[in-house]
Amino acid sequence: MSRVAPARRATVCPPAIAPHRLRHDSFEDAMVEVDGASAAVKRVATQTPLDRYIRRKLIEPRQFAAGERLARDWHSARMEPRMIASYRDLIDCGGMPDPAVDRAHARKRVARAVAAVGPIASSEVVSVCCLERPVGGNVAMEILRRGLDVLADHYGV
Repeated sequence: MSRVAPARRATVCPPAIAPHRLRHDSFEDAMVEVDGASAAVKRVATQTPLDRYIRRKLIEPRQFAAGERLARDWHSARMEPRMIASYRDLIDCGGMPDPAVDRAHARKRVARAVAAVGPIASSEVVSVCCLERPVGGNVAMEILRRGLDVLADHYGV
């Protein structure tokens, strides 16, 4: 007599979290559904250095808001290095705003913001806010804080 195995529910195995992430990052609980099965997983709450600095109270909320605004302008200006080509700009959008004009305006906003920060702190501010690279050391962190203060004043935050 042959036995038919009962239908099993699909199980979701979340990947193991690396030990260094557990030491340095904050996690939040989330539910993920895959093929009809749901599972509780941990999601990183601190994706960027700015997120980590605000979560650890190393920067103030107004500094965080100014850094986020610079990052949005940076990404709108598409100033990050391009990995692949895109034909989206070449397609006629039929009455939609011209992406090249929006990109040019965003580049001007980024240039004005970086000029307002000044030559001393601009490398730290661009590195953390735009390139998402953390700064190292207390001196660099203090320069970043002062640069973000100037940036917040520039934006009127």
